[in-house]
Amino acid sequence: MRWLLPWVLVAACAGSLAPATPQTTASEDRSAAVAVYWDHPRAGTNMFRSFPSVRRFRAARDAGIRMVRLVPDPWQGLERDFLIGDADDYQGLVAGDLQRLRTVLDLAHHAGLRVVLAMLSLPGARWRQHNDDANDVRLWADPSYAEQAARFWGDLSRELSRHPAIVAYNPINEPRADDPTQIRTVYARIVQAIRRSDPQVPIVLDVGRDAAPQSIDGFEPFDDAGVLYAFHLYEPWEHVTWRVNQGRVPYGS
Repeated sequence: MRWLLPWVLVAACAGSLAPATPQTTASEDRSAAVAVYWDHPRAGTNMFRSFPSVRRFRAARDAGIRMVRLVPDPWQGLERDFLIGDADDYQGLVAGDLQRLRTVLDLAHHAGLRVVLAMLSLPGARWRQHNDDANDVRLWADPSYAEQAARFWGDLSRELSRHPAIVAYNPINEPRADDPTQIRTVYARIVQAIRRSDPQVPIVLDVGRDAAPQSIDGFEPFDDAGVLYAFHLYEPWEHVTWRVNQGRVPYGS
């Protein structure tokens, strides 16, 4: 298994993800290059809430950052849920939202940044900040939502399979399910859907409920060299939480 340390600090992968077979098309060449990208540790940061601007991307580049984890759900969409349309009933990607996302990915690429694209919401799992602060756990218990989530990621990965900024997909941030079997079952459908669109792009899976480090134990890996596994570690809390330390405690002190 290949592990990713917390995104706000560093993303790392050990071992080669490069395909063993020769490439024959431009799309496959690009996928091979993305796989090679993860051959050694990579540092990066979250771009989580604010809509990214050219200024923010350039500031990240000037600070020495070369990879961002981009989470577009907080952006204002044309319908209730950005890209998804309606997390209660996914019917296809919202074209205007998709174009906006492509524009942002273009800006990241031109700034020299690589992007791990993550989602906070999926069909049947609306982000709690957009759900009256209530956890939406339908995705993990209802197979119809697992099918919709897989269809969403299949659609999105097909649309973005040639974009040069993308170096991985992170299907959902911190799953809110207690049963690891339910999580893995949903992941299996999503991974399969992405693989039909892009056979080699790395896929980052947050292991277990809330991507907690202790949830790693017992998580069954996939037979796919391009799947990476992530956990989120927010310790020591006083050091890593800005609203607590207000910059008084530098990380690592």
